[in-house]
Amino acid sequence: LVRQNLDRIGPVAIAAVLWAGAAAALLWTLRHTPPFSWGESSSPHLAFDYILLLGVLLTGAALAYVEVQFTPLGAAWGYHLLVMSLFAAALAVRCDSRMVLSIALSIFAAWRGVSASLLERAFWSGRDATGSLRVNAVVTGLLFVGLGFGLARSGRKAHFEPVAAHLGWLLILVALFSGIAEGEGAGTGFRWALFMVGAVLAAMALARGRFSLFGMGLVAAYVGVSALVVRAVPDAFFGFVWFAGTGTAVLVGLLLAYRATRERSS
Repeated sequence: LVRQNLDRIGPVAIAAVLWAGAAAALLWTLRHTPPFSWGESSSPHLAFDYILLLGVLLTGAALAYVEVQFTPLGAAWGYHLLVMSLFAAALAVRCDSRMVLSIALSIFAAWRGVSASLLERAFWSGRDATGSLRVNAVVTGLLFVGLGFGLARSGRKAHFEPVAAHLGWLLILVALFSGIAEGEGAGTGFRWALFMVGAVLAAMALARGRFSLFGMGLVAAYVGVSALVVRAVPDAFFGFVWFAGTGTAVLVGLLLAYRATRERSS
């Protein structure tokens, strides 16, 4: 409807409607937000988190629409992602919303992926763009993991730690996984790195009774070691036997770990 009537409605009117909707949702949320606390707060209303999320998404849509239509930032358009990330993070802390925190961290990671800052150009002008994205993903992932550790250690919004930790480890593992198909030397390094990082993550998570992180690490380690084995023995029948046997073992390991973590938590 908006696309077919864009000329009739006009971009200013569309932007105004988006901003008005975002403001209405956020004002309602702020009026119903409980007093600020560094601990976990109970939701004051059944629809609280969803209306807050709606306000954040409408704000992001309004920012993106204004940027596309009027290009106020020009070539530095990626910075609107940073602004949106900080805005969502502030709302997440004030309104105690892990859902909005995940949005804020995701937008920050997106900003690092598309950033066109002069500092990044100076560092990566002579490097492959894919390598730059991988390094950004790993550094951002480590930043998120460190953020989660700091929150848990300080006791301030400690219940935000799983959101930051899971997204951080996901970024790190996906960055390593993206390199396993590279040429012989680099690809082998990425396969070993994926295997070792996944194995360490799985071991730490199992010791702490965190099944989701254990599953993430185990699957990453399995993919890494499978890539090493299949690369070393490029035989179709061996590959079939390998994946049939080890795949079953991984599933059994996941089930046993799930049972163990359930028994530990109960």
